[in-house]
Amino acid sequence: MSEGIHVCEDVAAASKCLLQHSFAVFRVDGFTESKLNRSWKAGRDFLSHASQHNDKVEQFIEKYRYIKNGTLLGFNRPSSQKLLFRAQFVDCNSLEEQPWPNDFDSGELCQATKDLVPALHSILLQVHSKIREDIMSTYCDGEDECEQSEQSEHLRKKRRMSHSFDAYCPLDYFLYTNLQAGTNCSEHVDRGILICISLSSLVAGLEVMSRRDGKFYTPEKLAMFESLYKEYDSGASDLICILAGDQLLDSLNINDNMGILAIYPGIQACNHRVKQELAMARLSISYELRESANIKSHL
Repeated sequence: MSEGIHVCEDVAAASKCLLQHSFAVFRVDGFTESKLNRSWKAGRDFLSHASQHNDKVEQFIEKYRYIKNGTLLGFNRPSSQKLLFRAQFVDCNSLEEQPWPNDFDSGELCQATKDLVPALHSILLQVHSKIREDIMSTYCDGEDECEQSEQSEHLRKKRRMSHSFDAYCPLDYFLYTNLQAGTNCSEHVDRGILICISLSSLVAGLEVMSRRDGKFYTPEKLAMFESLYKEYDSGASDLICILAGDQLLDSLNINDNMGILAIYPGIQACNHRVKQELAMARLSISYELRESANIKSHL
């Protein structure tokens, strides 16, 4: 892969990589990995069951989908290539009321999702905090200079921000069924500040574009390579891909007039897609840290 794109073992490395490329491949700890694997299995079991009963998909949608204030929750089929189950969280302890396939899995998907979200949420908050810190350091060679810099004053205020959980941060399970030819997921950017996507160790599909060189890369090749050395492989690796969302730049309260994008091109939203031809069906988990009302200053 391109220089600077590698597996990041800590938050500092993830921030450095994302600031340049708009994405970073990050290794989660063992505790988070176990939660990720549990959720991956639960999501796979339900969505695979739904995909194998194509004649009943509409019945599943009617049973497990809920639309509240224009927001879709639960089960849906966005296209003929993929199935989706979405969970919306108001906070890390409270699950927004929505249908779950508890009659299918005795509540396993619900509980696994509920346990996973705080871990992913914490990782994204830590990376966001480190990104702010790294950008601030660009303008602060010394404390006196930092105090005199108008821009660093804005950034110092942002350092005192915290995430309040009054917006909706969605966690999505996507199953790309690989049952017919067609575009799995076209090039796009995601809504949110930062987004993390689980990486499959069985099938490469996610492709992300570097803002440094404009080329697309396949981070799941790293996960698949590492899986060759494991005795047992569940399908979900201990690697996630963290992407810049379309709200990241605004959340940092900076603008291109300062030339910040020339220094850190990666704070622009990450273009990504799922390639058309997959080796087999692919399940991914995506969590979006969104702004809206959820990042507030406490000055």
